[in-house]
Amino acid sequence: MIRKAAGFLLLTACGSGFEHAEIRVSGNCEMCKEKIESALNTSSVKRASWDPETGILEVDFDRKAISLNQIRKKVARSGYDTDSIKADSAAYSQLHECCRYR
Repeated sequence: MIRKAAGFLLLTACGSGFEHAEIRVSGNCEMCKEKIESALNTSSVKRASWDPETGILEVDFDRKAISLNQIRKKVARSGYDTDSIKADSAAYSQLHECCRYR
């Protein structure tokens, strides 16, 4: 298990080659939740669940197939900032008005 307080990362093994991580992702609402989670709709991600109240994305992923950095990049490409990768301004500008958090 790895824990970081400032950047907020929790990483634990959850069996069968999968790891569980929690990372901060900016967003506002249920539409954000749908976009953030669907950005990780891939066979290497077993589960992705973002909580609009806490801003925490919980993700179970195959550590041999995808890295945490790749997960963050996928989320950022969908328009949402993560704890270490900022969304591209073009992707951010495509978000619905209520989803813009900057």
